[in-house]
Amino acid sequence: MSDEKAPHVEKRRTIFVTQQFRRFEDDYVLLDPVGEPGQFGTAWIAYKKRDPRKTRVCVKEINKSRFHHISLEGRQQVLQTMQNEIATLKRVNHENIVQLYDVYEDRHKLHLVMEYLPGGELFDRIADVDSFSETQAAHYLKQILNALDHMHDQHILHLDLKPENIIFESKDTDAKLKLIDFGMAR
Repeated sequence: MSDEKAPHVEKRRTIFVTQQFRRFEDDYVLLDPVGEPGQFGTAWIAYKKRDPRKTRVCVKEINKSRFHHISLEGRQQVLQTMQNEIATLKRVNHENIVQLYDVYEDRHKLHLVMEYLPGGELFDRIADVDSFSETQAAHYLKQILNALDHMHDQHILHLDLKPENIIFESKDTDAKLKLIDFGMAR
């Protein structure tokens, strides 16, 4: 037996956000990506395998392998951001806030199954028109303020409120607005 020690090998530990170890692929089918991929993942249109109507949902798929290139402090910050988003969405239930239906996690990916909102961002609607009528602007603002009021009643601050994080429920001109992206919420 040799006195030589084996070289030190740093093992990368898998980061778990939820402690819910379930396979997303067992229950859902991914269809098409939505928008541009983000820093750690992609949003997808999907449906539940057991749903005969194939009702569309939006799935935020986070690839955990993208965490390995960042520092431990950075990984902890990303973990905290994802945990904040999940915890916040589980606490709020309002018609102007996107609904979180389910969360799946395995060693490689985290999937947030949410309400599908195909209407596009408020930012894009603002860019597409010269201006909103006063009535229309008041209608949109009332919905946003109602959602924020609901959050504030529960002592939650969004902290990333911008037109890109306000989505229309559908393409209809009178579609309901919903707040999204609660990673920075406190």
